[in-house]
Amino acid sequence: MTEDIYPETIKVHLNRSKISLPFNSVCASLTHQILSKNARRFEGEHYYMLFESTVIEIKEYLKNKVEDNSKFAINLFGEWMNDFIEYQKEKSRPFSKDVIVSFSDGSEWSFKTIDLFALAENVDMENPTAEVVIDKNNPLLTDEDYMLKWISENLSWDDIEELADRVKKPDVVPDYAGEWKNADKRVEAWENTLSVIEMIALDSEEMDDEDLD
Repeated sequence: MTEDIYPETIKVHLNRSKISLPFNSVCASLTHQILSKNARRFEGEHYYMLFESTVIEIKEYLKNKVEDNSKFAINLFGEWMNDFIEYQKEKSRPFSKDVIVSFSDGSEWSFKTIDLFALAENVDMENPTAEVVIDKNNPLLTDEDYMLKWISENLSWDDIEELADRVKKPDVVPDYAGEWKNADKRVEAWENTLSVIEMIALDSEEMDDEDLD
């Protein structure tokens, strides 16, 4: 996603008037507000990674608001953050699900749909600051039957074994690789959606734990 898809300026509420300010400057201001309220104390590279990931989400949020309403103006000191969080929750809803796979021994294994989507789209999950273009109409996100069929036909057990969380423990280990394609699969939505910002924060906490080790 290139920088020129974003507007150069955006309208901002200032007292009782509206003025146009540089788009990138406004995004940076909103990002600092988000991080100051929601992030733990980060330093150096950790804060940079968190900032870069968050500013991408802010840019997409503002771009979406302007496209929906050409007269939109952001109130830097208003309740914009609540609206942003709701936007994030809706955006992350297709990823807030697990695919459950059952094998002949009665064992069940869980896979996060965001991990499966990343495999399908060759997303570099090792780079948290990479800007990822997500097509909201991608059938992997909109059609659960399509997703289940796609992973059966295009992924092997070896491809995703390391992503699996065991839900039910088997008595005797079967041939998972042999059963994978025809194993029963279903999608289960999470009780609560997880925003992209929360995912970033969780990843950052894991990095802190690794540093302590």
